[in-house]
Amino acid sequence: MECYAGIDHGTRAIRAVVINDNNEVLGRISIKRGAYEPLVPKLYAIANGLKIAMVATTYSMGDAINNIVWARDAENRGVISLYGAGQYVGTGTKVFDELRKSELPVVLVPGAHRGLKSIDRRFRVLYSHYGAPDKVCAAYHAMKDRGLTDFILLAVSANTVTLAIKNRKIVGGIDAPLLAPGLYQGPFDVEKIRIAEKKRANHVFSTAGLLKGKSIASLTTNDIEKIVPSLALGAAMTVSALRPVFEGKNVCVAITYANDLQNTTFMKEFRALVTNKVFEYDEYCAAIGAAEIAMDIHNGKREILGMDVRI
Repeated sequence: MECYAGIDHGTRAIRAVVINDNNEVLGRISIKRGAYEPLVPKLYAIANGLKIAMVATTYSMGDAINNIVWARDAENRGVISLYGAGQYVGTGTKVFDELRKSELPVVLVPGAHRGLKSIDRRFRVLYSHYGAPDKVCAAYHAMKDRGLTDFILLAVSANTVTLAIKNRKIVGGIDAPLLAPGLYQGPFDVEKIRIAEKKRANHVFSTAGLLKGKSIASLTTNDIEKIVPSLALGAAMTVSALRPVFEGKNVCVAITYANDLQNTTFMKEFRALVTNKVFEYDEYCAAIGAAEIAMDIHNGKREILGMDVRI
């Protein structure tokens, strides 16, 4: 028996999952933002003697690659720039470089952007980017787990993002700077544009979330009662915004902060606002999806959600 690893380069943490040939999760790893620890030894420890046949990783926006490629071959780690797309910390860079220098076979998953061949031509004109690679991996896990062909992936965490999947291919989406705020990052309204006159736009985006600079731990009950309904409304709006291109009934929700911000209350509020059938996933959804991508590529699959595998 062999095993496979998936790495999720998220906004607030690096998460990794190892699965076996039976798609069973053997172990999970979380490295907090700014607290780098060598990851490869931890993967081997979870594998416990099993061969790690392949690893799939994400990195930042993934907007400089249009296909799944070997991580070692990706120029500039597969991104156009590290700046202008959220706060740069460096933990993910250290993990990526560690993986690339290891003896493990590592593939890099792109983000959802206008360069993907499966994107609806209208979306290509509207926006440049629809979701980071971790959202792609989360969508893959939801698709496999539920056996879905058409659905919307909604990711609610530091930001709020939706991807539309039709015939098992990504056709578009609503990215974090465009419509609904998450907890930390959010879109520009008039207030944010005025702030951006004095501060860099990237800083404004990175602090435009509903927490407004607070930490989750510092929130009062009153704060949470205000934030959760607004978070749910914004999430429902991003789902509704995809209706002109997508009429699917299924919405798969991946919530990164499930244990920190009254997940049950959020889901109740969200379900009341949509007519879709809703499936819920936790913060390891993207890492599991990445591991499943690694397994399927190792077993010969050459197209993932409309992206070619070029290895």
